[in-house]
Amino acid sequence: MEVYEGKVCGLDTLCKMKNCSGQAVIADGNRITYKINGEVTTDMTDNSPNARKDGVIALQMHA
Repeated sequence: MEVYEGKVCGLDTLCKMKNCSGQAVIADGNRITYKINGEVTTDMTDNSPNARKDGVIALQMHA
């Protein structure tokens, strides 16, 4: 959940409220960063010894 303009909302609502026009997913080793309109919304590092360091990422977009 994110807070935007004093409202707690999910990512889909946040994207609509901010009138999103650009998204980016950056996967670098065990770190994944997700940006909407250049603003970081998720920055996650998986330090598990079983974390995948390479592979395929599949994305699905809903209208």
